[in-house]
Amino acid sequence: MPSDFKGFPGYLFDLDGTLVDTAPDIAGAVSHGLQRFGYRPAPPALVRHWVGYGARACLEQALAEQVAEGDRPDAAAVDAMLACCLERYRACIADQSAPYPGAVEALRALSDRGAKLAVVTNKRIRLTQALLEALQLAPLFHAVIGGDSAARPKPAPDPILMACEQLGLQPAEALFVGDSPTDVGSARAAGCAIVCVSYGYSHGIAPERLGADAVVDSLEALV
Repeated sequence: MPSDFKGFPGYLFDLDGTLVDTAPDIAGAVSHGLQRFGYRPAPPALVRHWVGYGARACLEQALAEQVAEGDRPDAAAVDAMLACCLERYRACIADQSAPYPGAVEALRALSDRGAKLAVVTNKRIRLTQALLEALQLAPLFHAVIGGDSAARPKPAPDPILMACEQLGLQPAEALFVGDSPTDVGSARAAGCAIVCVSYGYSHGIAPERLGADAVVDSLEALV
C-alpha cells in the first residue's frame, strides 16, 4: 500500500466486516426472526454478503431465497419479523462478534500518533454504540455515526461528512476504511480517499474490483 495512506489526520472506519466480524450474531438474529414466523433459517454465507445493506435487506434477501415472489409476506409482516430480529440481536450483540486480527492494535497505534478516529456504519446508532461498548472499543473513537444518524445512510456522503465535521476535518484529510461498494460510493461522493479490506462483507464482489484506492489484508497496514 502506498505510504501516503499512513499519514492522514483522520481515519473513518466501517464497522461490520471491517473492524468487527459481526456476521455470526447477525445471521443468528435473522434466522431467529425467520423461524419465529415459520421460515427456514438464513444461510450464514448469504448474510455475510448482505450485512452492509442493513438488517431489513438481510431479512428480505433471505425471504427471496426461499419464498416465491407472490407468496412473500407483506410489509407489515416483514416489519414484525424485523422487530423480532432486532430484539434478538440486541440481546446477543457480542456473543460471537469479535474484532478482526490486528484491528485493535491498529486503532491504538493510530490514536497514539494523534490521528482522529471515527466509526461510520449503516448499523443503527443504538446498536452501534452497544456493540462498541460490549467489545470495549468505544473509548478509541472521537465520533460514532450510525445508519440513522445522518439524513441519508451510505452510499450517500452524509454520514462521512457528518463524521468529518465532528472531527474538525475536511473530507480530503480523512481516509475511509471499508469493505463494500456501499463504502466506496459514500467515500467517493464525500471526497475521501478509500481503502478496502480484503476479508470483509463485499456483497460477493472481489475486493480488488470494489474501486478503492488500495486493498489491505489487515488494518495494521495503515500504521
